[in-house]
Amino acid sequence: AVVSAGLATNWLAATFVFLGAFTYGVVYTLWLKRRTWLNIVVGGLAGSFAVRAGAAAVNPDLGPAAWTFAVVLFLWTPPHFWSLAMYYRQDYADAGVPMLPVVFGDRVAARVILGHTVPLVLLALLPVAWGAGAFYLACAAAGGAYFLYRSVLLAREPTQKNAIRNFLASLLQLTLLLVAASDALWLRRLPSPRLQRSLPGNLPLGRWSDVQLHIEHDYAQTMHLELFDHLPAAMACEQLPLHIELQPQRHTQCSYRVRPLQRGHF
Repeated sequence: AVVSAGLATNWLAATFVFLGAFTYGVVYTLWLKRRTWLNIVVGGLAGSFAVRAGAAAVNPDLGPAAWTFAVVLFLWTPPHFWSLAMYYRQDYADAGVPMLPVVFGDRVAARVILGHTVPLVLLALLPVAWGAGAFYLACAAAGGAYFLYRSVLLAREPTQKNAIRNFLASLLQLTLLLVAASDALWLRRLPSPRLQRSLPGNLPLGRWSDVQLHIEHDYAQTMHLELFDHLPAAMACEQLPLHIELQPQRHTQCSYRVRPLQRGHF
């Protein structure tokens, strides 16, 4: 999986895939799960690495959105599983797994869950400051408010019924966040950059010609452009940069040489 991710996307994404799998499979499952109640806190890193792997596959220059969602998932994991552990506390105790409710009791666990939920809900609203849009705000606010409401009820009355309801509320919140994050207004089916080439419309067949390329874009964060994807198939190119880094709100220029392989206008 790691090699496939590296070959299909880039090696930064592959590194995050490896760290996520290693953290979950080795650090959490084999080492910490039966040794400490902090097991799921460290285990939450696995999910945050998954977020960064997906973001790096799209753009290796991880922006604030990617890091924010990584922290959101890291904060979401403990209250999600601790709520489930409260519901199945006796089963965890019988199995010898030291989950938080088993070690410290339901009342302490419920308060710690609430303590995690508050910063989680607030942080999930942060992307609105970067233009996430009204749909994202509605989903993040609704899901967060309900999860916080259930966590408050759990802290007041740490029963099995409230625990499983809080667990389900955490699933609802994450689902709404994922749906909202997929909204095209924010993850913006990004408009293609505008490429202007300084070359005549009818190039001599078989001869090399110099080209000046001017790229305009409206990206708010650094993006990488695969220039080869934007060239006609009937051209040979040399001195062509494979990747061009587009800085936020800047025009970019580069030069290369082309040679038409068949007659036509390019």
